[in-house]
Amino acid sequence: MESLNQEKTWQFDIVNGTFYKTAFNWDKLKKLIPLSYVLYGTDDPYVPNKFPIDFANRLGSEIIPVKNGGHLGGNFTEFPLLLELFKKMQG
Repeated sequence: MESLNQEKTWQFDIVNGTFYKTAFNWDKLKKLIPLSYVLYGTDDPYVPNKFPIDFANRLGSEIIPVKNGGHLGGNFTEFPLLLELFKKMQG
């Protein structure tokens, strides 16, 4: 949602600059997305845990920390938990 403002990630801030936004209509989003999950790697080297946790709390999402998940998606070839969550959302 916002720049990481870290010396080691300045390249990401430049590339992702157009995605940073903080003025969300949280109430509207909660109505449009009544069931949501926020997953994050507990050892993400780029995004501090406070960012996904804050996002989840604002959206009313279930927070799911992924131990040793790193920057999610970077090292996974399979992600069974994600498949389970998609199935759960479909009912």
